Amino acid sequence: MTRDLSNARQILRLPDWAVIDLNQPVTSQKPGGIADAGFFDEQWQFKVGKGVK
Repeated sequence: MTRDLSNARQILRLPDWAVIDLNQPVTSQKPGGIADAGFFDEQWQFKVGKGVK
């Protein structure tokens, strides 16, 4: 079984924002390490205490 490199099936699981750790190695599947990620609230503001450091 080949791994699908497209995010077409992952859209519903992707966060609204992410902080990328560029000190981690870049691969064909990751831009580096994910330091933090989360979703915005209904007003497109950061959700307090939910993924924001």
